[in-house]
Amino acid sequence: MARKKKKQFPEPEDESVDFKTKEFLDVAFDPKQEKSRIITLCGEPDWFILLWKYDDFKIQAKIDLFLKDPVPGLSFQISM
Repeated sequence: MARKKKKQFPEPEDESVDFKTKEFLDVAFDPKQEKSRIITLCGEPDWFILLWKYDDFKIQAKIDLFLKDPVPGLSFQISM
């Protein structure tokens, strides 16, 4: 049985990424082209929404949410 290669997001230390978050709070795939684009919601300290090109995990767009002190217990969700 052939094993599928897993995709991994680049580490924040990689010079091609410019965020410090250690977690993604949510992720969504493009429903029409699942293997084309991914959107992620970054947690503390960045609070960004990132649009990624799936093939090479390059960031295509970044939206800053300008959250400084989110309300404790607040939940987040993103979708395409």
